[in-house]
Formats: sequence, C-alpha cells, structure tokens
Amino acid sequence: MADSEQNPIHNGDPTEEVGPEDSDVGPDGAEVLAEDTQASSSDTSFSVRDELAEQFPIERIGIGIDPDDGLPTPMDQVVDLPLAPSFSVENLVCIADETEFVELFDDEVRDLTEHLTHFKVGDGIESFSLGPSECVIARGRYDENGEDAPRRTFKPDEIRRRFGLLLAPLWEDGEVRVMFEGQPVSVVVRPKREQCKHYARMVFANQSTQVKKGEFGHQIMYRNCLARRSVGGACMSLSNEAVYACEHRVPPDPATTEKYLDAKDRERLTQKIEMVPLFGITHTKK
Repeated sequence: MADSEQNPIHNGDPTEEVGPEDSDVGPDGAEVLAEDTQASSSDTSFSVRDELAEQFPIERIGIGIDPDDGLPTPMDQVVDLPLAPSFSVENLVCIADETEFVELFDDEVRDLTEHLTHFKVGDGIESFSLGPSECVIARGRYDENGEDAPRRTFKPDEIRRRFGLLLAPLWEDGEVRVMFEGQPVSVVVRPKREQCKHYARMVFANQSTQVKKGEFGHQIMYRNCLARRSVGGACMSLSNEAVYACEHRVPPDPATTEKYLDAKDRERLTQKIEMVPLFGITHTKK
C-alpha cells in the first residue's frame, strides 16, 4: 500500500469556521491517527483576531463598460443589500422555544428523577408527591382509544421551579384543582422546544480593539453545531445562519421536521415529472 493511502492528507484547516456548504465529510475524512495529532504548540495556536479576519475575505469586483458613457462601472451591483437572518426561534431550530410550555407524560416524569414518591391513582393518571405541600399528576401519552393524547399547554408566567422541576398549576374552570388533602395539583412541564444538545456557545474578548470590559463590542459570541464538522474537524458555524429543521437535533423537534422535511419529501414523491426530448429531438426507430 502506498504511503499516501496509509497516511491520507486531511484537507482543510482544523481551526477554520465553515458554513453548512463546507461541512460535508465522508467517514474516512473524519478519522485521524493519534500520532498525527502530536504537533507543537506553535502549529496549533490560533487567535480570535485571525478568525475575525476570515469573516471578511477580499473579493474581486467585476468591472465592465457602461453602454451609456463608455466608462468602467461595477457589474455586480446589488439593488437590495442582503441581510443576515434574524436570531429567533423561527429561524434557528437549535435554540429553545420558551414562548410556550407543554406537559410531560408519566413515562417522561419517571425518567426525570428517582426521588419522587409515586402513587398510582388509576384512570390512566399517575400522582407523584414532591413534598408535604406539593403534588403533581401525569397522564399517559395515549388515550382510551390508543391515540396520542394532546399535551396541555401553559404560558411562561404560569411556570415555577420546584425540586429541580418546571411545574405549572392545573386549572379547571378558572380554579386550581386540589387533590390529596387539599394540596394544590400541578403538572411537570418543559419548553415547547428544548435546546439542542449539539448547540454550543462561547464568548471571547475582542482583542483587536481597545474596547474596555463592559463596553459594547468587547465580547464576541460564537455559536457552533457540534454534530457537523469540516474535514479538518472544525465545528460548523451557526453565526448568521438560518436552520429551519435538523434531524441531527437532540432531542428531535417533530414540528419542524414535519413542516420542512417530511412534508416536502411527500410532496416531491407525488409530483409527476414529464420527460421531454432534449432540444425537441425525437428518436425514430428504423
């Protein structure tokens, strides 16, 4: 076997921050031998200033001749300045959506903690005692017909944290339901969409300016996806990116997966593609 096959050269700078179009890598490109990682500190040093400089590459401007006056004029002028997508729960599926909270079912509550005193109350409802003055109930995820039970929803101002859990009061006809000797009954909830475990952030000091700590421009926020990397191992940058759906997400988000992935795939499968001859040329059998 040739030396090049035994020690493949990994393309890409392992310190670069790349966009989605540069993050595709095969299984072989994601491997590196242990001895290949033993480099001197001078070879691996990288400053934040270098990363900022990479965000503004020098691009050539196309120049042409204006037909009106015959003078040189830029040929790549843009009428509308392209803007980066806004940082919002709609544009970035990686972040949590806490505009609404939903209840957890009984199996999800049991997985959260083992320190709950558990009571079975029947009718598909389980009760968990959190203390002398706190009781929560949890329903099964299926109703009596075997269909998915809809999750109750709650507003952010109804949520409170007790015993490490997010709780919401269970209302009925405008009043809090009571259970077990007058104790207020609550349900365990979570955000409508939890933050992805692959979403990672770092805050650096801007060393390229003289801005003092606490002033605007001193801190630089970096947002990355740990699930996708370049050939050199660099994490994919999420700065100024719009990620509408992602199946790398942990935990998954069924709503965006259905809207942007599954629905589009079903639509494409049902489309009828008409094959037409190239340039109108028809083939005739002799």
